[in-house]
Amino acid sequence: MIFGSKTRFAIESETHDLETEFVLGQICFWSNDRKIGDDEQRIMLAPIADYLRETLDDQGQRPSTVFTGFSPEQVLDQVDTALYGDAANLTGAQAREQWQHYKKFCICPNGCEAFDGELAVLLEDADGERWIWRDYLDRQVYETRLHSAEYETTVRAFLDWLSPLVC
Repeated sequence: MIFGSKTRFAIESETHDLETEFVLGQICFWSNDRKIGDDEQRIMLAPIADYLRETLDDQGQRPSTVFTGFSPEQVLDQVDTALYGDAANLTGAQAREQWQHYKKFCICPNGCEAFDGELAVLLEDADGERWIWRDYLDRQVYETRLHSAEYETTVRAFLDWLSPLVC
């Protein structure tokens, strides 16, 4: 199933092995007709659904003003460094505060085989949403301007489809 538009933002997913206690399947994102993630990986879909559900709680809390004057590459580097960089110079409280501040921008479900090595962020402004990601293979950075709440609408459609299967 495809939710959203591959040319703007979409989630593509299939389910397998519905007879087991875990719903296994495949998932990837799409934007600008480019695939984000490895849809060849067969994974448990419930943890991804949980992660994406949590991203909905951050709607309206991803101001692009935090990154005023930043290129898309600089935005990704800043989020990547803040979340996964060396925190040796920070106290435990500072590291947690930094993590809390920046995690709301990160969209790829890290720790999931389908999105290993991927980095995508979502920023919000008065004109809509900025979806920025680095392609895993060619390492180029891409940006797509989405309508306001377009990401959230796509995620909700995916979750509505998956929810009866993972309850």
